[in-house]
Amino acid sequence: MGNIFNETDIGIIKLGVIIGHDSKEQGAVIGFLEAKDSMTEYEYNSLVAAGMEIKAAEREDKIVEIEVIRRDGIGISGAYDQAVKSNCDLGIELHFNSHADETIYGAETLCSPNADDLLFANIVQKRVFNLFKTKNRGVKTLTNKMRGNKSVAALPNIPNC
Repeated sequence: MGNIFNETDIGIIKLGVIIGHDSKEQGAVIGFLEAKDSMTEYEYNSLVAAGMEIKAAEREDKIVEIEVIRRDGIGISGAYDQAVKSNCDLGIELHFNSHADETIYGAETLCSPNADDLLFANIVQKRVFNLFKTKNRGVKTLTNKMRGNKSVAALPNIPNC
């Protein structure tokens, strides 16, 4: 497909949306555990991915196709293998964090130091920040042995964050 960031007529962009965590280990909890409206990272990001599918389908230009990928039963490497097999042009793994310290909040986007990943991560960060109107924690690059590096480095030939 070439470099999707430099082409004027790129056709349909296939975005692999990987749901962070899985149904057995669902990640952080938003809200309080005892609250009836609390939900896990896996549950929340499953809803976000479904919303992304709906929004992409509603686009008049049909330029974005969403491929939702779950880690259930296949893990991180299996999910990224599926993104490659599905011929995704871009990849996003959805997460959120939860902190007991309420002074820690905001939107940040993680990526590898790869130039295409950095470019894509900055685009995503800007959009997420504008959507949520929260503190902008920026783009963070992850290198070997840093938490999350296994995911951001899993697609060396596909821009992802």
